[in-house]
Amino acid sequence: SMRAVVAAYLPAGSNHGAVAPVAWVLWDLHDLKPEIPMRREVPLALDGGGVEKASFMEGPGLTMKHRAAFVIMVCLAGGCAAAMMLPKLAGRPMHTDEAVHAWKLGDLLERNYYRYDPNEFHGPALNYLTLPIAHLRGQHTYASLDEVTLRLVPAICGIAMVLAAMLLLDGLGGWAVAAAALLTALSPAMSYFSRYYIMEVPLVLFTFLLITAGYRYARGGHLGWCILAGLAAGLMYATKETWVFAIAAMVVA
Repeated sequence: SMRAVVAAYLPAGSNHGAVAPVAWVLWDLHDLKPEIPMRREVPLALDGGGVEKASFMEGPGLTMKHRAAFVIMVCLAGGCAAAMMLPKLAGRPMHTDEAVHAWKLGDLLERNYYRYDPNEFHGPALNYLTLPIAHLRGQHTYASLDEVTLRLVPAICGIAMVLAAMLLLDGLGGWAVAAAALLTALSPAMSYFSRYYIMEVPLVLFTFLLITAGYRYARGGHLGWCILAGLAAGLMYATKETWVFAIAAMVVA
């Protein structure tokens, strides 16, 4: 068996009690295949006495043990993302694009004023998402803002993007989701832009939430997923005008 093979490779005299459970989980995960939904037909009796067949999608699903193991793996990937995205947020000088958004946030803080300009600056979502962080850190004026307050929003969105991979656990299978979460967490581009006070990473997160929530609503029909999909679409709209290209791509797909 797989467990016997693992035990054979454990060093003699090693603490099997500490090492073996990790090995067992790894081998159990190795045997797990992604869920492949299958169409099943069931007969339905009609009022007139006839019989009609209705079909629905079903799949083998994940056991509780495997699901818990993959959730832990994705959470570890989220920890890796936090370690990549959160430290020393103030270590790099502000880019011009970041400074423009900080200036718009300053108006919102000091005058409770935001005016959308269709020619510049994009939508208000980034500024409004930064407001609670600024208030929690005691920064109520433009002059009091610092890099950490501003860059925490994209950093949190980057970490959330990694953790959101769990929404596809039933559809893609555990290994695909774990690999996607880890590769996203370790991606140099994702790490860089998640430490950059611009709209791109929040827009990517909201787009991903729209796709995954829409997928889960289509599968189960739960109202909560429909509401989340609508909220994600609204946040995309309020973040950046290029949201229309993402929606167009989804429609074509």
